[in-house]
Amino acid sequence: MEFDGTIVGLSGGCPNVTFTVGGLTIETDRSTGYTKSKCSDLHRGRDVSGAGMAQPNGPIKATDLRIQKDND
Repeated sequence: MEFDGTIVGLSGGCPNVTFTVGGLTIETDRSTGYTKSKCSDLHRGRDVSGAGMAQPNGPIKATDLRIQKDND
């Protein structure tokens, strides 16, 4: 499943972060891959795109993320 949008909610600490984008709850862990970015780049208000697997309990487990940073 692919997703993109602006991060509006963020909790946890790297590598286990949960955030909301486009009404979807996204979870990261140590297996999440980052393209030209890293976990510490996750901040409210930043645009993010990625792909992941929908989990039976609701959230999407991110497999790959790209975070739009201010200088991108």
